[in-house]
Formats: sequence, C-alpha cells, structure tokens
Amino acid sequence: MKPVSGTALDGLIEAVRTRVPDTGIVHRTDETLDSDPGSYLLLLRLRSPLLVRIGKRESRLPSGLYVYSGSAKGPGGLKARLGRHLRGNGQLRWHIDQITAHADDRAGLAFRSLTECDLTARLLECSSFCVPVPGFGSSDCSTCRSHLIRFQASPED
Repeated sequence: MKPVSGTALDGLIEAVRTRVPDTGIVHRTDETLDSDPGSYLLLLRLRSPLLVRIGKRESRLPSGLYVYSGSAKGPGGLKARLGRHLRGNGQLRWHIDQITAHADDRAGLAFRSLTECDLTARLLECSSFCVPVPGFGSSDCSTCRSHLIRFQASPED
C-alpha cells in the first residue's frame, strides 16, 4: 500500500518500508486499527525543537522526523495504544507522550510478528536512522539503546 500522499512523513514511510518490507497499511487514526496485541512503529514530525525528560535528565530533540517502536499487549491492543499515540492527547504517562503532544504529523504501522526490538534493530541497520536520546522509551528493555529513533534522509537534515 502506498504512503499517505502529501504529508511530511512520506519520505520517512518509504525509508521504513525499505528496512521493514512487510509493512502494511499506514494508520492515521485508530479507526483502521484492530484490538489485537502487537508491536508498532509511530512516525512523528516535530516542526520545532523539543525538550524531553527521562527521569531527571533533559535532552533537546531537534526538529525533524522520528520513529518510536512500542508494544501493545494490554487491553484494547493496538487500537488502544497506537490509537492513543495517534490522537496525541491524554495524560503524560510514557516517555513518548512528551513528543506526541507536540508532534505536527503522526502515522502508525502495526505488526503482529515482529517485536518492538526487532523493528528498532532493523531500522538502526541503516545509517539514515540514529538514536537521539539513549534510554528513551526503553527503560524496561535490556536489548535496545532506545526505542526512539531519528531519521535523517541526508547529512543536511
């Protein structure tokens, strides 16, 4: 399926699809999601820099494109968790909520056979993806340096 045309995320969607070929539909709202458990990639655009906090540590995220990998195993599955992130509202509960509250554009990709760590590893195999803040969204993960990844299409970004 083709990316959502005409959004700032189009290039990011294509870059993700080259690393994760089994990517399906691009979700813009929770209406197209089901309640099954699974993992997801949340694609985000920040138009301006953002200061984020992990515990007592603050980090500045430059404007740009980001991917967050997460899992949705609780009640409501992907529809509940990814849908919440796509709406970008609600209480600040997880690290990613700091970004979704300020993101200018959001899209999601759902997976049933890959874990959030599998997805993170596949993206980080490509030099266009890097870890902007170690530990972000991965405080309960002993495998990944971060579940937040920055995308830079070219050195000028």
